[in-house]
Amino acid sequence: MRLHGGESKVALSAAEWKLAETPTFILTKNRVIDAVSELFGELADDYRQLSIPLVAHYPDIFNVMPKVSKGEKYEHMPWVMLDYPRNFGDQEGHFAIRSFFWWGHGFSIRLQLSGSFLIRFYQAFARLEQQGFVCGITNNPWDQQLPPDDWQSLQEANRPVAYYHQRYAIAGKKIPVDQWPQVKTFYQEQYRLLIAALAGSV
Repeated sequence: MRLHGGESKVALSAAEWKLAETPTFILTKNRVIDAVSELFGELADDYRQLSIPLVAHYPDIFNVMPKVSKGEKYEHMPWVMLDYPRNFGDQEGHFAIRSFFWWGHGFSIRLQLSGSFLIRFYQAFARLEQQGFVCGITNNPWDQQLPPDDWQSLQEANRPVAYYHQRYAIAGKKIPVDQWPQVKTFYQEQYRLLIAALAGSV
């Protein structure tokens, strides 16, 4: 095997190498991710209490355990996610509320419905728009942008409800990272609004 001598073609800037020799950068990042994960664990308990008005109607959805996940490379950035309730079934459709921290982008919460759930709760989106949520239709339920790249507002879609059976409706809000001191209150208040809008369609 022949070895190639000379300098590496992999190039980094002086600023990038400076970060590589600074352990506090990674330690700080880890502390942030741990803090958000702990916050989402606390919110999971709050969400279960706030969901009581719908538990009796949809026990299979709301009696699941909340799930906190984290990763490093969603669009090259670290993230933390809380899914509760979470139903991503192929038959009835999606019924999920996702709380999401995306490094460099902020905090978001979104209701995601499809299939029979979307048809059943379609009117909730009009109520949520009045509460300041951005609402629309997407073909890609895993795009965490608010709004997603292929976003189509409900007014623009202007189709019969049955049209949305194979699509995903999203209602979401987000705040920037610098509002960290208010983020727990933000999530509690928006989750309460989501549950109230859904309960109005039961």
